[in-house]
Amino acid sequence: MSRAADQAGVTLIELLVSMALSLVVIGSVVTILTVFLNDTRYDGLRDQAQDNAKMMVDRITRELRSAASASTGSSGLLERAQPYDIIFQTVNPTTVYGGSNAYNLYRVRYCLDGNQTLWRQTETWTTATAPAVPSSTACPDPSSSDYVQSNGSPCCVELQDVTNEIGGDTTRPLFTYGPGSTPSTIQEVQVNVITDLNPGHLPGPSPQLTTGTFLRNENSPPVVPAPTVTEVGNGSGTVDVTLNGSAASDPNGQTLTYQWYANSGTTGCASSTTGPSTGLLTNGTTEVYDAGTYNVGTQETYSLVVTDTQGLTTCNSITKTL
Repeated sequence: MSRAADQAGVTLIELLVSMALSLVVIGSVVTILTVFLNDTRYDGLRDQAQDNAKMMVDRITRELRSAASASTGSSGLLERAQPYDIIFQTVNPTTVYGGSNAYNLYRVRYCLDGNQTLWRQTETWTTATAPAVPSSTACPDPSSSDYVQSNGSPCCVELQDVTNEIGGDTTRPLFTYGPGSTPSTIQEVQVNVITDLNPGHLPGPSPQLTTGTFLRNENSPPVVPAPTVTEVGNGSGTVDVTLNGSAASDPNGQTLTYQWYANSGTTGCASSTTGPSTGLLTNGTTEVYDAGTYNVGTQETYSLVVTDTQGLTTCNSITKTL
């Protein structure tokens, strides 16, 4: 006779241990899968935020390259140049505004508010000259009808999750300028964008996106060293005086015009960049000018005003005892 096999099975304790181990394994797998899916989703959103930032940088770069002077004879292309706020005029190549706005200029503003949102606002006109720059520093600015959408909401969100200024931080400017700090001396704008979808948590902010734009339409005033004075005695107690301003130059390579003044030892260029109000030598329109005959010992101040083709002027003077 064969012996019957043992059919005792597993005990309740063994079953409970097996179930507990299964739950731990399944829970670990689910946790890892959840973390993987969340990271994948976050990385996708992070990449999208980075792509949006690149599009924003491309747009402002294109607009800055087409930036235009606010008015004839003005120096500098930027109407506002702050770390988190920039305003300038640029050309629209596709839209015709009509009226007296012959160059299709419009004003554009980029500003970062306290909620990590970058706004882009525009203003258009049909007059020959642009309206005044809105004085409000609110971001966004609701003071101009052009800055508001048809539904009454401020226009327009350009980029979200920009953390350059998060928590009141002022060490990470969105816009930096050079070589000078005032609008009339700025020739380059650098944009530095930092985005973070979940500030204070991993994986942290996206890599900083940086680009620099040279303001190729920037018009700088002429550079005018002090003019030179050449005296030639004629043997009768007088001298013939020749004025020379050929050392003047223009940073933009424009053609220059010259205007000479004799101020009889007074204030030279005074406080005006357009030159003295009196003493104009009406025939002095060349870089080298024969100022005429003077008595020996006369003290004279000669001033030279140099103007470029866009109306920017620079004045310099020299006082000479003949």
